[in-house]
Amino acid sequence: MSDIRYAPPAGSDLVVIKELLESCQLPTKDLTESHLTSFLVATTNDNGIIGVVGLEVFPPSPHALLRSLAVKDSHRGQGIATALYNQMEKVARETHGIKHLYLLTTTAADYFRSRQGFQRVERKAAPNVIQATAEFSAICPCSAVCLRKDLS
Repeated sequence: MSDIRYAPPAGSDLVVIKELLESCQLPTKDLTESHLTSFLVATTNDNGIIGVVGLEVFPPSPHALLRSLAVKDSHRGQGIATALYNQMEKVARETHGIKHLYLLTTTAADYFRSRQGFQRVERKAAPNVIQATAEFSAICPCSAVCLRKDLS
């Protein structure tokens, strides 16, 4: 794992990122190059992008939407998702002043609750700025679990 680097992606990485997210059954319909300014990728020299995580911020709101945490099947179980998440949480808190992270998931609620300290909340309890995102309003199914983590 020592050759793994974590950094913002290049705009030219959008196609590769979408392919990775789609392979993990994560939504990409609304994902554009402009979203990548708040994304991080994990890369290796041999395999290119092996992981990704995204954040949607809404300045000056203290709320953000965590999205698109994914790691290639061939690299799972190595702590890459946790490293990506931890770095993104730090960026959210220190760079953007985020106090509350929200996410929707159909498959990873247990991971985010047990390993990252998120709590389940009613979807309607999310702030309007979060509910207005494409992910909340149109892309994720109503059955997706809404989670929140207070960063303060």
